[in-house]
Amino acid sequence: MFDKRIYAVLAYLENQCPAGNYKVIDKCDIVAAMPKRFNISCEILDDIISFLTQREFLVLKYNDDEQVCVSLTAKGHSVLIERTKSIERPKFDKKIYYIVAVVAFLGALLGTVVGKFLGF
Repeated sequence: MFDKRIYAVLAYLENQCPAGNYKVIDKCDIVAAMPKRFNISCEILDDIISFLTQREFLVLKYNDDEQVCVSLTAKGHSVLIERTKSIERPKFDKKIYYIVAVVAFLGALLGTVVGKFLGF
């Protein structure tokens, strides 16, 4: 549904329009603020804005070739909050499973060696 370009545009619009206020923004400023790896042009930006408007992530009051007047909805803010929560997940989850597996293996090996040594 969403790709990194859409999240980047949505995050930029959230920074420019705090607390649900409307703001007139130049499209060239939005394009210039995006990372070069996204290759966002004015046409792609228009598509992204219409996508977000259709799905009610932002309210579009005014749109022409050079400027756009937008405001984020509560739905748009919640999508960004959910994304930041999913990104902030701790990265040690997989490491802890490997550590537990190694400790369990070594414990079983040590138990077998001690059992054979004691004659069980």
